[in-house]
Amino acid sequence: MKTMLELKNITQVFGGLVAVNDVSIHVDEKEIVGLIGPNGAGKTTTFNCITGVYNPTKGKVIFEDRDITGKPVHEITKDGMARTFQNIRLFKSLTVLDNVRIGMHIRSKSNLFFDAFHLPRRNKAEKEMTEECMKLLAMTGLATHADDRADSLPYGAQRRLEIVRAMATGARLLLLDEPAAGMNEQETAELMEFIRELRDKGYTVFLIEHDMKLVMNLCDRIYVQNQGYLIADGTPAEIQSNQAVIDAYLGEEV
Repeated sequence: MKTMLELKNITQVFGGLVAVNDVSIHVDEKEIVGLIGPNGAGKTTTFNCITGVYNPTKGKVIFEDRDITGKPVHEITKDGMARTFQNIRLFKSLTVLDNVRIGMHIRSKSNLFFDAFHLPRRNKAEKEMTEECMKLLAMTGLATHADDRADSLPYGAQRRLEIVRAMATGARLLLLDEPAAGMNEQETAELMEFIRELRDKGYTVFLIEHDMKLVMNLCDRIYVQNQGYLIADGTPAEIQSNQAVIDAYLGEEV
């Protein structure tokens, strides 16, 4: 199976604090992989090293066999990787469709001259972009809300819209930072089904999540991070029975 993302001995130091310590991870094409661990374990910092927010102090980030270590965020997004955040970051006063258009903007080949004078080439490109956005919305069950304000959607649908906006960038790899945060049980179940459908459509998903029911029932493999280090990796069954993970994170009841 093709490896889509590989972290090679990533370390991130802030002053005297080692937030990520010698972390190596791989995510294969069309996998759903989870990264779990207690608060402050270094999970979001790891995501930030992958997506260009931070330039790792040591190590390499390899995406589809290309070294992207330290590349700017927008270039990594153009390469085919996009992320969502723990806190919803929609443009809430804009429509659902316009939020997806913004995601697709990074792929547009618009020309300032054509844009300024609304010439036919610009109009054709706008029409094509709208059609493609609507296809994404239809694929994810949000097409009927295209003209609604983003903040009028139920919470779970807003979370789904964030993922659709990431998809609109042309991403093949989606990094989801706590996608189930704040969701009730029904919304979480719908999210799980949605992510499975994304994998079935060819997307690869790497996620951080605290909801253990979601992680254990959704992920093909799981990495566990604690105090910057990776302390375990394996299938959900292997992680559930790993004593180091139980002691550090899951708790004796598991």
